[in-house]
Amino acid sequence: MSVVPLKFSVVQVSHTTLDRLAVLWREDWLAAHPGDLVGADAVVADLERSLLHHDFLQSDSFWLFAAEWQEQFVGYVTAARIPKADGRLCFLYVDELFVLKPYRRQGVATALLQAVLELARTLSAQGVRLLVEPDNQAARALYQSLGFHQSTLIFCQHSLS
Repeated sequence: MSVVPLKFSVVQVSHTTLDRLAVLWREDWLAAHPGDLVGADAVVADLERSLLHHDFLQSDSFWLFAAEWQEQFVGYVTAARIPKADGRLCFLYVDELFVLKPYRRQGVATALLQAVLELARTLSAQGVRLLVEPDNQAARALYQSLGFHQSTLIFCQHSLS
């Protein structure tokens, strides 16, 4: 039995396609929290409010790409530009990368990351950075296959909530 590859495209999410992204966010939440419809609705409302409040979709420092298959979004990636005060100009940071389980291992995450890498080249960025859980071997292998190198830096975070 041969596997038929998906014929999907990568698009930049806009105000007109935000509804399709909301469906994906809802599915993501329900996959992790089965049956929690109230939580799913709250997550979608919070994410939409954040995107619209800060107008991230019109920003020249934030990008949201989605993988589209048969008029539905099956994965997404977010990237933010962080300027540098030296000759490096900027880096792009991947903050979120998600693909629905039925569409994993079919090139969706690769295509989404390639869109970010192409954007980085267009912006003359120094490079692309991201964080990954140490035990997420599949993601680490994907990133390595795309030319990412593991750093010895330690991530620190201060929560304000």
